Amino acid sequence: MPGDGGVPPHVMIHDGQAHLHLPAPSRIQDAYGVAVGYDGTLNIPLELDVAPDASRVTLDMLVGVCADICIPFIARLISDIPKSGTMLPRAKFQLEDAFRALPSPLQGNALEELSLRNLAIKGQLQLVFQIKHAALAKLNIDGDADEMDVFAAIKDDGNFYSKAADLRLNDDGWIVTIPVISPLSAQDFRGKQVTLLFKSGQYAAQGTVLLP
Repeated sequence: MPGDGGVPPHVMIHDGQAHLHLPAPSRIQDAYGVAVGYDGTLNIPLELDVAPDASRVTLDMLVGVCADICIPFIARLISDIPKSGTMLPRAKFQLEDAFRALPSPLQGNALEELSLRNLAIKGQLQLVFQIKHAALAKLNIDGDADEMDVFAAIKDDGNFYSKAADLRLNDDGWIVTIPVISPLSAQDFRGKQVTLLFKSGQYAAQGTVLLP
């Protein structure tokens, strides 16, 4: 979520499909507002689906390079596809580390009472749901809301921009309320798939659910 002036990343592969797996982001505050993204060096695991007989892959990646302003930058990568078992050990370790750093999946009925409601003030929305204690055990959550953050996003939908969440602890877990900045009403998001990512320190988990 690059904010009003940023550029969301986009990958296009020629003759195939590309799947990005993003690590847990952070909220980045600057003079223009708050964005959700990354600062510094970042390893992004990328899975490519290509034809079985393909020997080379070509992909273009659009990213925003930001300092005082964000400038779109397109990088083209052309690489031979290594045969099975020929990956160098260092590259293999880097790939394994990148996948290991990804958020864990939220399992079972971790997300309860999910609802998307209109707010009376300025027509804003709020996304309300609950995460149960059992789902958070692996995150080393110790009941301190200051250590936690929750992100919500709908893929390729710039009308859905979530702000920092309000977290309230009860006997079953955390009730999470996320303000959503959007010119659309709650009805416009009914039935869409939303990704929820829960982060505490270096630990993170995420799940994808359908909005009712």
